Amino acid sequence: DKAHWSSRFFLRYIKFFLISFVCLIAMWMSYQAANGIFLVMILGLALKDFLDNARIKDILKKILIFISPYFFAAFIFKCALPMPKGYRKTEIFAFSEMTSGLYHNIIKLFKTLSSYLNDIWSVLAVLLFICFIASLVIFSKRKRSFILSDAAAGVLFAALAIPLSYGTF
Repeated sequence: DKAHWSSRFFLRYIKFFLISFVCLIAMWMSYQAANGIFLVMILGLALKDFLDNARIKDILKKILIFISPYFFAAFIFKCALPMPKGYRKTEIFAFSEMTSGLYHNIIKLFKTLSSYLNDIWSVLAVLLFICFIASLVIFSKRKRSFILSDAAAGVLFAALAIPLSYGTF
């Protein structure tokens, strides 16, 4: 029975991988700024599992499973798909520039937002963030003694999701 479960899991993973790969390539070919949304979804699922009291080892396995088609599609998009010159920007941050690139995305995002937002919208954004963290703590299935770690997980999610939602290219 365990062999049947393993083969079923493998077939489901292959199906997930292929569908994700095709969708990611289509996304990058049409609207590259959306490429970070896939990573935000992975982070959101990991946060949900964390708050549902899943084991860290299981969460990391799931992240690895979910992120593998992303990196494969990024490699194919960057290296194997011919792009006409000047058609689309296909540069991805080099690994050594990833931290500074994400930092600059955050700065650019907040500058853009601050140019659109007046004081009332800024206050509402802060209130929304506070409500987000509070909802994580309230609806977490973990023991109440883990309130700080639940809140910290929410802050970490937001700190990663905000710049990733702005794109990684």
